[in-house]
Amino acid sequence: MENNTQLAIKDADIVVSGAREISEYLRTLIQSPKFITNPMQNLNDRILSFVYQCKKMKPEDLAQCTRGSIAEAFKTSLDVGLPVNAYQLAYLTKYGKELAYHVGYKGYLYKIRQLRKGAYVEVHLLWAEDEFSYQSQSGRTEYTYKPAKPVRSDFGAVIGGFVYMAWTQNGHEYSCIHTMSREEIDKAKKASKAQYGPWVMWTGEMMKKVILRRACKLEFIGEPEMERIIEIDNKEYDRPARQMQQPDTVNYADVQPLEPEETLQAEIIDEPADEGAAAQRMLAEIKAAQKARSKYGATPLLSFADRYFEWAQANKARQTVARDKISLEYLQEFAHIKDLMDITPALLDDFKTWLKNRTEKVRPKDKKKHPRARGVLGLHGINRTIQSIKVIMRKAEAWGLVKPQNWSSISKFKTPKGRVEFFEAEELSQILSYVRSVAAEYPPDKTPPWETVVLLGARAGLRRAEIHNLMWKDIDFQKGILSVTPKKDWTPKDYECRDIPLSEDLEKHLQHLPHKGPYVIYDRYGARLSLDSYTTYFRDKIVKKCGLEGNVHKLRHTFASHLVQNGVDLYTVSKLLGHSSIKTTEIYAHLSPVTLAGAIKKLPKV
Repeated sequence: MENNTQLAIKDADIVVSGAREISEYLRTLIQSPKFITNPMQNLNDRILSFVYQCKKMKPEDLAQCTRGSIAEAFKTSLDVGLPVNAYQLAYLTKYGKELAYHVGYKGYLYKIRQLRKGAYVEVHLLWAEDEFSYQSQSGRTEYTYKPAKPVRSDFGAVIGGFVYMAWTQNGHEYSCIHTMSREEIDKAKKASKAQYGPWVMWTGEMMKKVILRRACKLEFIGEPEMERIIEIDNKEYDRPARQMQQPDTVNYADVQPLEPEETLQAEIIDEPADEGAAAQRMLAEIKAAQKARSKYGATPLLSFADRYFEWAQANKARQTVARDKISLEYLQEFAHIKDLMDITPALLDDFKTWLKNRTEKVRPKDKKKHPRARGVLGLHGINRTIQSIKVIMRKAEAWGLVKPQNWSSISKFKTPKGRVEFFEAEELSQILSYVRSVAAEYPPDKTPPWETVVLLGARAGLRRAEIHNLMWKDIDFQKGILSVTPKKDWTPKDYECRDIPLSEDLEKHLQHLPHKGPYVIYDRYGARLSLDSYTTYFRDKIVKKCGLEGNVHKLRHTFASHLVQNGVDLYTVSKLLGHSSIKTTEIYAHLSPVTLAGAIKKLPKV
């Protein structure tokens, strides 16, 4: 009887054209009597999950993979019980014409907890300034670990790492530690012969995986399930380096976290009608998996922080990532938290009070000497710090690491309402005159984009990210409107889509603007601007040159302020700005020419 490997070999030279064909091929494959697998597995759900992760690869790379390698990767995921899904128990890469299956770092953790019921596992990287020591006796291990910093990303300075495991067996408690030096980690990396891929994209996670893998080899000798996983993972070290593709063949930042529901729904919109139902079922599968998890394993805060900041650096602005890191440092200073589940709304409420009391103890004259007392620990700063922690914990919830909690129960400190800052009409004209004079020095095809940026902010009220992601297909010159809509890798704030009528000067400018690509904004070299440049360059090279102060977001305030000053009602302004609540728009209320006394005078005479 032909086995599954022989079945796959028959199709070894046949390539696929995309995810749809993969789905059809796998559904045909599982109907074959020669396809042997565990009858208890839900094959249909496994196919949906597998195909969805395939779709995260570049279409041109996926199209080169043979059916044989796809069948082998899918069958392997079934054999070891680690599906290729959003939890990243396993992941897919492309080697030559092969679709390769790899056990992920989370896959090892999952299997350990399967084989050692209730097992607690920690994996840490070590730097020279960290404090670490341990001693073992009679099957128990005690250790001391005090990191010099709560969050580290300078992996070039790693000196080694360790795994701590603790479990109960036959009524007895056991614990152990396995260590690896940096030389041993580098040796394992060299043995993989991988010049690109996860070692470049996710250095920290791959280092931890190597350490955990070594520990599993030593602790699970003679246990077939773990030995099978290690055997499969060994293929990663046997493939020729020349076959390894560039790291962008798989988007690891997308594969790692559990996808937000909104992102999944956005992708479903673009699905063909015959695949829409499958995508919806997959979404339902992921949502059901989240709800079904009644028990959450322990997750060390440091391990989660490594994962979170790798994701954040690829998906969030640099200033936001820096703020998140500082917020976690404050929290660690307050509570010395080890496990992610220890962060609760009650703890954050106490943390908020602690920050306020701590700030009040710092005398105003000492603030320059006390960096943490400047700005970030004012009432606004405390609110931002708490908000950062809430956002981080909601991401942990989305990844299925902690139980969902009522974070909205944590109230903000009331802060004095300041006056919104905006550019007066004369100041806006000054900025436009300056950027136009600079643009005149360049040929038409090399024109800097700053006049367009200024007009999109001050005449359409777009946020920085909305300007950055605006495409030509979003502009309808016949109807005279500009649309803010989600993109494949971006969604507007609060998922608020809106249509904005084009002002006369903005429409005229856009009509004469050269099309350098699908997006509206490119630099003079034809490359897209970084989000940071919208802030730093505009502030330092344009606004300051005009003797003014402000950033790109001040243009949005300018748009709203000018509308209100000219009698446009707050509700209309709120809709144009895309505010989810009109309360946000009320910061412009004091600019309205219709004062309280003026409003009373408008009552009809009786």
